[in-house]
Amino acid sequence: MVHPSPDKSGLVDHGRWAKIMTSFILKLKERFSPKEPKLAVVFDAAGFTILQDEKPKVCADWSSVCEIFAYKDDLWSYDEICIGFRFNDAGEYYWVGESCVGYREFIENLKEKFPEIRTDWFSKVAFPAFDRNRTTLWGSPQPQTQK
Repeated sequence: MVHPSPDKSGLVDHGRWAKIMTSFILKLKERFSPKEPKLAVVFDAAGFTILQDEKPKVCADWSSVCEIFAYKDDLWSYDEICIGFRFNDAGEYYWVGESCVGYREFIENLKEKFPEIRTDWFSKVAFPAFDRNRTTLWGSPQPQTQK
């Protein structure tokens, strides 16, 4: 086991030792963590495309959207706000998250495509922490199935 060595005065510089250990742990995390695919969103007058590693993953027409909703994913050390697009009553949807390249521009564009979209949604989704806080922004919420 490696131990910090004292400096000339005989004292251990714990701040320096903490920096060394932090750097070591971050390098290990980077090396052994699975690489997340790079997601991006592009859009035009007809619809939007979600790209994964620069290849189309999902293509959707604006006219096919039944509901737009926001929710929060708890990713352990941080939360990600996502915008979901539901296309049918079965509940199938695609999402665009804050980590997607083009997210901010995409969100601004939604106001042009769906003028009635809620604008007061962010704080309802962001707080309280650790809750999903699904909130409909436009359209009708998904019908509940009877048991």
